[in-house]
Amino acid sequence: MDGEEGSASVVRDRDAIPALKLTIAYDGTAFRGSQRQAAGRTVQEELERSLGRLGFERPATVFAGRTDRGVHAVGQVVRCGDERPDWGEDKIARAINAMLPDDIAVNEVGRISAGFHPRYDAIWREYRYRIWCGNDQPMVRHQVWNRRAPLDVDRMTRAARLLIGTHDLAAFTGGGEGVPWSARARAPRGTVRTIFHCGVRDIGPWWGIGPGDGYGIEVRVIADGFLPQLVRTIVGALTAIGMNRQPADWITRLIGEADRRRGPETAPSHGLVLWRIGYGDEIPEPDPDGRQITVITNALSAEDQGRTDIVERRTYSARAQDVTRKWFVVDAEGKTLGRLASAIAATIRGKNKPIYTPHADTGDFVIVINAEKIKVTGKKEQQHIYYSHSGYPGGLKSTSLQDMRARHPERIIENAVRGMIPRTTLGKAQLKKLKVFVGPEHPHGAQNPAPLAIDDTAARG
Repeated sequence: MDGEEGSASVVRDRDAIPALKLTIAYDGTAFRGSQRQAAGRTVQEELERSLGRLGFERPATVFAGRTDRGVHAVGQVVRCGDERPDWGEDKIARAINAMLPDDIAVNEVGRISAGFHPRYDAIWREYRYRIWCGNDQPMVRHQVWNRRAPLDVDRMTRAARLLIGTHDLAAFTGGGEGVPWSARARAPRGTVRTIFHCGVRDIGPWWGIGPGDGYGIEVRVIADGFLPQLVRTIVGALTAIGMNRQPADWITRLIGEADRRRGPETAPSHGLVLWRIGYGDEIPEPDPDGRQITVITNALSAEDQGRTDIVERRTYSARAQDVTRKWFVVDAEGKTLGRLASAIAATIRGKNKPIYTPHADTGDFVIVINAEKIKVTGKKEQQHIYYSHSGYPGGLKSTSLQDMRARHPERIIENAVRGMIPRTTLGKAQLKKLKVFVGPEHPHGAQNPAPLAIDDTAARG
């Protein structure tokens, strides 16, 4: 494989590959949603168009979460490639904002590794929904759900607390995914989510009207993940309770029934805001009473047992500082190509580790010696053909495995392992941890590589 030798040959892992983390805000009124669609204006389409106008050759973006038509955001997180490494982060933000329309803005730019995934690396997400009870307010008609009827905030608050914890939220899941026969119901996690905080509070008229014209209500939900229309349906249930149409314990009954057909109405989208997304050790803002809402990623300590504002999160996602890389060596003499390649692929991807995370590089380095002595079964020596193309008419070339063994035996193992690695940027970085050599010698003795066991268990990965 390509790369420097010795201790300096450690390939660039996902922390060395540059990318940008954008925190963006947008008014969702004129958008059909955040993600690109076949028809209609979207936030992703406008953002990528602006990046392209700045000269980004690959302006593809990855969003932390999908928002529906009319939903707003002040803390949406987006990843894109860093194609302006000579620019400062503030300059990049100003340049992108100069190209964006008025209803989208980049609030913050940071440089992170390409292995960072805005969706899968998120520990928690926060949404807020705002209701105005009183006379119509044209100035904020696209930011609040305007209701003339009063709501009992105390009843809504008591009901909201019943949602805290890990529950099956099928009764609050829209998009056809909250019914028993849906594909979501058959998924491993299904409609089960952990809500860390669900609260209701009074808010004033931030746009400056006089007193006595009404009052505002804000519903705040923080969870480890969200389902289609989840917050809007929760708001619909709390509103019915606030109007005394349902008792506060209706929430408990809905959770137990776990069927959207028995659930509440869905609140309109324009009152909803994606507020913030938390990563690593970030914590949400305190609740109105000043109590800190803490998200624990491991088991709770003894002193935290019984606290209602702490919920255990069992899903683990490896971070760069969690990964310790080892070096292994394997002698290819007499080894079957397929079994050897599958064991190597599992090792360089880290699939044999408890901390394995599909979107992170958790793998180890593998050195292969005596590549020319690899064994193949059947008639593959003559019948297996490798194809390559120069890119010009008539440029197709073919090489048998027998000829490849005579000319470049290391490529036999490299090609076999490459076929078992995802064809992504992460996969390319993982493949660089494979070092294949002809003969019994290799230049990585300083790494003290341990023998890599090849057996049926390792071969199955």
